[in-house]
Amino acid sequence: MRVIKSYSPSNTPSTYYSKIGLAAGIECEYKLGKLSSIRATPSLQMYSYKRELDNVAGNKKVYLENLTSLGLPLVYRKYFTLKNWYVHTELGVQYNYLVSSFADMQSTNLLDGKTTQSSTKTLSYRNRNLYGGTFGIGASKSIGIGRFGINLSWAS
Repeated sequence: MRVIKSYSPSNTPSTYYSKIGLAAGIECEYKLGKLSSIRATPSLQMYSYKRELDNVAGNKKVYLENLTSLGLPLVYRKYFTLKNWYVHTELGVQYNYLVSSFADMQSTNLLDGKTTQSSTKTLSYRNRNLYGGTFGIGASKSIGIGRFGINLSWAS
């Protein structure tokens, strides 16, 4: 009998790094009263993550994937007034459609230090419909006929 493939469990230490992304879009807000609203922000989002596996069959592996998606978060926002500022919290749901996905892989032999590198498109291996939740905080102030604001949000 000839063995073609062999699988075995292993304990491989690994580290996961999420990277800072970029989102650009248009914010649409519908007021539900003086201090609450529903907000939708159709946007283009670009983000990436990196995973390092310390020892896989004598090799250190580094995997970096870059993703681009079209997103539509739908958020309930509650405002609180603080002097001339509006402070807000928000909670909502998010849908993303994955447009592109690309990965770089690097493998370094721990014995001789030889490195091999490859790249591939990973879109066909991924779920294109992504769902999640979002939470955020922010502040804004009326300036003339417009409004200046800052918003920090976390999505998963």
